[in-house]
Amino acid sequence: MHDKTLWHHKIFAFILVSFFSLAIVAMPISFAWASPINRGTVVELTNNQRAQIGVSVLKPNYELTLAAQNKADDMMENGYWEHYHNGKTPWGWMEEAGYKFSSAGENLAIDFNDAESLMSAWMGSTTHRQNVVNPLYEEIGIGIAQGWFNDHETTIVVQFFGKPKITQNLSKLDETQKPIADDNNVNDLYNEEPKEIGSTKFFKKIKNLYESFYWKMIGFFV
Repeated sequence: MHDKTLWHHKIFAFILVSFFSLAIVAMPISFAWASPINRGTVVELTNNQRAQIGVSVLKPNYELTLAAQNKADDMMENGYWEHYHNGKTPWGWMEEAGYKFSSAGENLAIDFNDAESLMSAWMGSTTHRQNVVNPLYEEIGIGIAQGWFNDHETTIVVQFFGKPKITQNLSKLDETQKPIADDNNVNDLYNEEPKEIGSTKFFKKIKNLYESFYWKMIGFFV
């Protein structure tokens, strides 16, 4: 009788593990295996789209990145999500950061949890796609801000494109500019650790708990 009861418990546990296995299979598609939103990933996905149609890839630029980050921070801090705000244009942010351009463009994004869905949305919009694959542009800057916006936690992404009017040199910021790194080196900005918002962290915790439970149950069957 004891052996029969134990066997029933094992069958129940096996069904439970199988159920969670089916649930976890779908979750990595949108969460566990999705790329976190960070500057390097957004640039990589952008350049992948350009390479597919034979357009030259974009090079990250420090001043353009500074401009994008300053705008992303300002939108998060002041609760707006617009290309133009209080008479200030995207080009104004670039000029303040010291970026001199002959042509420039801007893409904005909000409420995305991973870089792939963000890029898909941009490519699904005619105007945003035109910026991503525009052959005129040579350089790119990405700004990412995380925090509370309209009563929910989210990520704001600013994507600036530009063609320099003159050769851009890395130079020290003046006192009126807001630094985004101690070292004025664009490579450091694009080798940062991935940023995660609350929902991504939550699903990763669920995944870790599941994996721990799964292997304990495997040991129970052995």
